Amino acid sequence: MSNAHQFKLKLQVNGKQVSQHVAPDTSLIELLRLDLGLTGTNQGCDTAQCGACTVLVDGQAIKSCNVLALQMQGRVVTTIDGLNLAPTGTEHLTTQATQATQTAHDANEAPTLHIMQQAFIDQGALQCGYCTSGMIMRAVAMVHERVAIDEHAVALALGGNLCRCTGYHNIVQAVMQGLTILRASQHLRGIINTDRLDHTNGLEGELDVSGIHSTHDEHDEKHKTIKTNQGSL
Repeated sequence: MSNAHQFKLKLQVNGKQVSQHVAPDTSLIELLRLDLGLTGTNQGCDTAQCGACTVLVDGQAIKSCNVLALQMQGRVVTTIDGLNLAPTGTEHLTTQATQATQTAHDANEAPTLHIMQQAFIDQGALQCGYCTSGMIMRAVAMVHERVAIDEHAVALALGGNLCRCTGYHNIVQAVMQGLTILRASQHLRGIINTDRLDHTNGLEGELDVSGIHSTHDEHDEKHKTIKTNQGSL
């Protein structure tokens, strides 16, 4: 499509300023994967049901398949590809890890993982891995939400992210581990917004995401399914 039928979009992605011409119907996930080559965000259902495409926008979790790229004008987007390098509100916890990541990148070595990524490895919270990037991004957003560090609250907050492999138990344990470490850091004191609503999976501000994320009732139903799946393992 020619630039005559596109609009200029300026945003920050993984800590870098991006200026891109995009078509009006380009979704955020298309911008990330096809235009910017950030393929860590997986494309699943395309109906905002599975959560595989979850990214952070201004620090909050959204499903990138169901929002337009142009809605990101002036916003800050973080994907799993840049989780340990981009500002997410948890960068104060991972200054040394970030420096190590950059050093490893310069030396073509394996980068240091974000605390939540490491928690998923420690707890064996993945199998095929397709849902993992979305789960991790959703979990990082919980750091600044009033999601209690217990199985019920975490499972409820994960209600918009689906996994067909693990039965959720290890995922919940991983999120609890990550939240415990991240919140315990003195660097986060005074940063966590305790006024934010519990278990949100939406985006506040100018972006209208009505209908994108599950309601609390739907979360409850999915939590029941999670507990049922856990009991059958």
